[in-house]
Amino acid sequence: MRTLWAAVAFVVLAAGSAPAEPPSVARAEIVWAGLYEAEVTGTVSQPHTAIGRTNQLSNIRKLRATTTVEGRLGVSFGLEYQLRGKPDGADVPITIVVILPKAGLRNPANAEPTYRERWRPSAQVIGGRTLVGYTLEHDWEVVAGLWTFEIWSEDEKLGEQAFCVVTERAPKTPDGKDDDPCRSTPTA
Repeated sequence: MRTLWAAVAFVVLAAGSAPAEPPSVARAEIVWAGLYEAEVTGTVSQPHTAIGRTNQLSNIRKLRATTTVEGRLGVSFGLEYQLRGKPDGADVPITIVVILPKAGLRNPANAEPTYRERWRPSAQVIGGRTLVGYTLEHDWEVVAGLWTFEIWSEDEKLGEQAFCVVTERAPKTPDGKDDDPCRSTPTA
């Protein structure tokens, strides 16, 4: 009888200690895109960005929903997304990729222009909402064209949102007409 109880106890303990299913993210649902204001509370080193860092934000205030952005210093634009998957509340690593306009960003501190940025924010929560964006802090960041934000989990793209940044100095086509900066193809 003691052997039977020991076997039953072993089976119950083994079943109770089975490994939990690893988190699985199906998609990133874009719930808002537009202009915002926020306070910068710190920075995080991010070597795969044109400036070499990202800002940590607090007191975020959404100003206006739009995907057309006036390219001028101090403007912040971005998106809020919600991760969909299982289980709710699980932390997952996310990578943000920004495909920049064809001209790229030309930080004077770097020898080459940047055409694609990539950074890893802190782990995100399945079911939680996160705002990610960009603030035009320097003249060289004010570049007209298509800026596409992508949300990745490992090697799977979960979602994306494009913004058209426009400036006063619209480029001209060879025939002298104004060129639509968001029709250009970004260089990856």
